[in-house]
Amino acid sequence: MPQDAIDLAVTVALFVFTIVLITLFMALWVWASGPRSKESTEQPPMQNWGHGEFPETPDLRGSAKTGWEEIGTLLS
Repeated sequence: MPQDAIDLAVTVALFVFTIVLITLFMALWVWASGPRSKESTEQPPMQNWGHGEFPETPDLRGSAKTGWEEIGTLLS
């Protein structure tokens, strides 16, 4: 085989190896970060729902400080 063909084969092999390695690492990461048991995936019961009643949520409109107000609070 000429040297160019050998270089191309090595490059393709390294590329494929890298893709396989990254895929295996990502699969391991997803598997390891999954739920530990079936109990951890169960949703807690929602009380007072289903009858037109919803939990109270605070009105947060206009309550956020601007960046400069935050900096002033931190510096004072």
